[in-house]
Amino acid sequence: VSVGEVNAAAALIENLLTKTNHKILVTTTTPTGSSLLQSRFEDRVEHVYFPYDFPRVIKRFLRKIKPSICVVMETELWPNCFYYCQQHKVPVVIVNARLSEKSVLRYQKLSALTRSTLQSTQKIFAQGRADAERFVKLGAQTSSVTVIGNLKFDIQLPSEVRQQGAELRNQWPDYHFIWIAASTHADEEARLINVHKELLAAIDKSLLVIVPRHPDRFNEVADICVKSGLKFTTRSSAGLLKEDTRIYLADTLGELNILYGAVDAAFVAGSFADIGGHNPLESAAHGIPVITGPVIHNFAEIYHNMFEQHAAQKVNNEKDLLSFLIKLSTDTRYRQASGQAANAFLEENSGGLDVVSEYIIHAIQKHTPPRS
Repeated sequence: VSVGEVNAAAALIENLLTKTNHKILVTTTTPTGSSLLQSRFEDRVEHVYFPYDFPRVIKRFLRKIKPSICVVMETELWPNCFYYCQQHKVPVVIVNARLSEKSVLRYQKLSALTRSTLQSTQKIFAQGRADAERFVKLGAQTSSVTVIGNLKFDIQLPSEVRQQGAELRNQWPDYHFIWIAASTHADEEARLINVHKELLAAIDKSLLVIVPRHPDRFNEVADICVKSGLKFTTRSSAGLLKEDTRIYLADTLGELNILYGAVDAAFVAGSFADIGGHNPLESAAHGIPVITGPVIHNFAEIYHNMFEQHAAQKVNNEKDLLSFLIKLSTDTRYRQASGQAANAFLEENSGGLDVVSEYIIHAIQKHTPPRS
């Protein structure tokens, strides 16, 4: 799994750890995902990098680990892995499965391979109806696909995360309004800082927390902060904010949830750039207003439902964002109501986690022979 998938899998892993004594092996594909996994679970799960999806490599990997089940997150389709799991009678379950229209077009170029790969799965738990239809369109058996919702709805914030967020906020008592730009990409930081400059003209005691999506851009974003002319502090410096600090650059890994707990509102980035948006549910779990730009095709269904329930606000440009931030910063009741709506939406849509966990445990029990 990648970083985003580690976050999505975390609640499922925690749930399974309480319900089964089987060892859990988690594979990742990136060093960042690996670091996040190990910091979250330490020695409670085992970890290796996912092997190259070559027949000989996969067969050797399966012989070594002897899995009872293969649980795959979201859209990771590995033809050889799925095929040889099926040959070894290891059930393959895709959890939190999603497919964008763009992904469908890509997979259709290898339609026969995609069809056989999907037909090697025992179960696909799709995030939404549209995702389920796309999997079936690509060749999955209709009977194997179930819409369960997004497991990211089942967010259980650890008490220490809430406490760390509250402690961080207590270190910033002089700010009237604090907003976060979460998971930013190239071209977004400069635009958001310009919005912040205009916000400061209306609300001087405001702070912008910037969390770049990719760690290799930390220095680049720091340079952007320098060029902005606004005083900024980095989280890695562990220094206290000075009276004239107006930007806080979170140049550390795995702390977004802590930072969400310290702010008044969240702009979920990747939505001004041509990325497609990022997961808005983590911010909703903290009961703060959720804001997004217009480019949100990666989470189109979730956002559509959030907009219907006034659980998120879409802004089409910097001018719209500024107007909404001013409204949030000057109307405390409205800000609180917006955050409550976001959190209520999350709670109303949770519950899929237990269904998936029970299915996995039942599949393990069927696969594992009884001890003599």
